[in-house]
Amino acid sequence: MTLFETKRLRIEAFSSQTVRLALEDFEALGVLLGAQVDPDWPLKDLADWLPSLRVQLETTPGSIAYGGMIVYEGQVVGDVGLHQLPGDIVLNDREAEVGYSIVPSYRGSGIATEALIGLCNWATSSLKLRRLYGHCDRENEASRRVLQKAGFSMVPAGLDRLMLFERILG
Repeated sequence: MTLFETKRLRIEAFSSQTVRLALEDFEALGVLLGAQVDPDWPLKDLADWLPSLRVQLETTPGSIAYGGMIVYEGQVVGDVGLHQLPGDIVLNDREAEVGYSIVPSYRGSGIATEALIGLCNWATSSLKLRRLYGHCDRENEASRRVLQKAGFSMVPAGLDRLMLFERILG
């Protein structure tokens, strides 16, 4: 199921089926999505999280993953989504944290920024969220630029290694 689209991207929602295939059968996932799956996808953070997401989606009736796979020019090249904050994502004062990753061979092409802007628009229109947060390591200039280009502003957080950003949604 397509979660949302941008000018160049299609974001395919994580579902129990797509997560199972991402863990077990890239070829079948590609057929389902009508896209090739880049061999470097998923990156470590998502790969570590997929088993937990699978359990959540398969055991909790009505459970929804607020994110998906980024399809660009017929290739799965990354992922973008909202992380749950304490409590339910849409009931927690209408706030959430964003996350995204792009396989190395597609970095620097504006895909992460475009996907993040699309996610912000979708979070506003579909989930009625009011504020989004993002963070990155202080040394991660590329991720900082993605957040800033997507309309996030740095906020003081008192964190040693991380920079915190927020975007107020319309």
